[in-house]
Amino acid sequence: MARRVRRLRRPRTISRGPRYRAHDSVSSQHRIDEPQRTFDSCRLLSGVASDAPSGAPRQHPGTKSALYSRAADRGDAIPPGNTLRPMGTSEIKPPASSTFDQEQMISLVRFTERTMATDTPVPFGAMVVNTESSQLLVRTVNQASQKNDPTCHAEVNAIRLACRRIKNHLLRGYTLYTTCEPCPMCMGAILWAGLDRVVYGATIEHAARHCNQIYIPASEFVAKSDMHCEVVGPIEAELCYSSLFSHPNMIKRFEIWRSNNR
Repeated sequence: MARRVRRLRRPRTISRGPRYRAHDSVSSQHRIDEPQRTFDSCRLLSGVASDAPSGAPRQHPGTKSALYSRAADRGDAIPPGNTLRPMGTSEIKPPASSTFDQEQMISLVRFTERTMATDTPVPFGAMVVNTESSQLLVRTVNQASQKNDPTCHAEVNAIRLACRRIKNHLLRGYTLYTTCEPCPMCMGAILWAGLDRVVYGATIEHAARHCNQIYIPASEFVAKSDMHCEVVGPIEAELCYSSLFSHPNMIKRFEIWRSNNR
């Protein structure tokens, strides 16, 4: 009897896109209806990925055309071949122009401002950006109420997502932008994550007009630690306050927060 010879099929080559893409994260209540691709592999927070072309040429972050070409509600997709590994301090070349930080803060304010059209608006947004290349890694907002977790501040959420994205517990080579000066809890997370810089918008005093605060400035917190992180701010403080903290829907939400804390 002839023996059957089993033929092995050659494995099919599967085309894959870039390993990392800019990640916007908002809760389901904060989802904005746009033609965007969803990303939820971590299932930590729901989010939307950038719809910028993956092969788009990068412009130098310091040029005016590069600054104004970034849409306020999207992040740049990372070109294939770029690896987002944590960089050593010697490799870091932070942007010298304060205009760059201003543009990044304006973009974050517009992103956070989208929550004002929902039933659960929040004035606190944060994003992590590659310090050298200016590429957006993640963007998110405060979700303490939605997650029933008081540690889900925007900065902590951004750090958690960023670390999961690059699969590393350290974020050396990255800058964190936040619409409000970080509280001691968030500053502790920023220092332990090894971020190069933190750039904030509104101050603790701005936030204290509407909700409870811990009066320890971010720069003072860093000065009392063994770790280093450049603290820059306030940047676009008035825009952060007028667009987020003073928004009519946010004012109503603050009243609910105050009644729950009594």
